[in-house]
Amino acid sequence: MLKDSYKDIMHKEEILRSLLQNQQLQYQDYASTHNLDINYIKQQIKNLENEGFLISIDEDECILKFVPKFIDEQQILEKTGCKIHLFRNIDSTNTYAMTNLDISSDSIVIAENQSSGKGQKNRKFVGALGTQLLFSYMYEVTNRESIQGLSLVIGVSILKSLKSYGMDSLQLKWPNDLYVGDAKLGGILVESKIFKNKVRLVIGVGINVSNILIDIFGTSIDRKITTIENELGSCPSRTDLFIKIINQLKQDLNEFFKFGFKKFKINFLESAKYLHEKVRMFSNTNEVTGIFSDIDDMGNLILKKDNGEFEKIFCGEMSLRKL
Repeated sequence: MLKDSYKDIMHKEEILRSLLQNQQLQYQDYASTHNLDINYIKQQIKNLENEGFLISIDEDECILKFVPKFIDEQQILEKTGCKIHLFRNIDSTNTYAMTNLDISSDSIVIAENQSSGKGQKNRKFVGALGTQLLFSYMYEVTNRESIQGLSLVIGVSILKSLKSYGMDSLQLKWPNDLYVGDAKLGGILVESKIFKNKVRLVIGVGINVSNILIDIFGTSIDRKITTIENELGSCPSRTDLFIKIINQLKQDLNEFFKFGFKKFKINFLESAKYLHEKVRMFSNTNEVTGIFSDIDDMGNLILKKDNGEFEKIFCGEMSLRKL
């Protein structure tokens, strides 16, 4: 059984190499050349599609619609100093990190594709292989109280990195989303768990990079999306983006755990989406409307309600929409 499984993997990888080189594959020609059954070839191509490769599958041939440039693990290791756990396809980097807590702090779980990417409130994060930045960064602290406002700080950190590429119109939607205008660029999901008497933080980030995402998913999801390529007019190296973002994130995390969210508050407010506008705050059980007035020193949203009273909305309790 193991031998057959190994053979399947080797055949699948050989088919992938052919697709990456030629962008298309004729089943009959490939079957004759490699002495394989056509149905077997089709099954391996379907397996590649399930891993996130964008493949158009017809009766006689298949075409690779997007040729990904894979992440350079060695470069990230050398230029960030982090231990790297790189996967071509995984259910979710956060799920992997949360269930493998023996991974050392200052490690990064990176995926070329996620089959069940996690967003806030268990929303699914859609994508395709090689089109996004998908990672979870592990960090360790002594208590949970010190992490209030953390997801906002991560947003500020990513904003700094992307603005260095010229993305000056990037905004932060409280508490954990990246937007350009009314289009979502990415999101942040911070999870935590007690591990060996310390708090293990798993900082999950997903950012759209390639325009192929707009072509494939632009009309099939319930909100408008954008990509780094769409905003810049070109597509930077995902490896370079990873290095820039991780190094900035490490620097900002050190600052955050020394000085708290207060040090980053102005940075967040300068780019806060819907600040001083009429908004709707809602959860499964509650809804309130008012003016997004401010952010306090712990990262909580201050809402001026329609009756003139102010209400503090804690991070993660409610979602934010413009009225």
